[in-house]
Amino acid sequence: MRDFSRYDPYLAILEFATDISPIEAERRAEKCFHAQSLLVRELHTAEYAELLVGDNVEMVKSELILRTPQDYKNAESRKAWVHTRPERKEIYEKYARSKADLDHLRRLLKLFEGGCFYFSQKAKR
Repeated sequence: MRDFSRYDPYLAILEFATDISPIEAERRAEKCFHAQSLLVRELHTAEYAELLVGDNVEMVKSELILRTPQDYKNAESRKAWVHTRPERKEIYEKYARSKADLDHLRRLLKLFEGGCFYFSQKAKR
């Protein structure tokens, strides 16, 4: 699980209901833009990691299918056997964490994009 606490100071500036001066709005827009740059870099590495972990999940599933005992004859029973293996569960949990981190980063990026746009519009007034 990634540590998202480094974005807490940036999230604290996203108070949309308060009335602020154009200079303060411009500062907040710059901070949102800075947070976006940090997020884009981290998002790139998270997407790459998610792809690698996803490929690893498929590889583990394929290896388990090949090791399925002979008494499991039909495809459904073979898939069920693979699904209950601890190796598959462990790697799939890692994949789920990676996917959740990626989704969280994407939501943060959208939030800061909206904040940057909002504060830049507020600074123009």
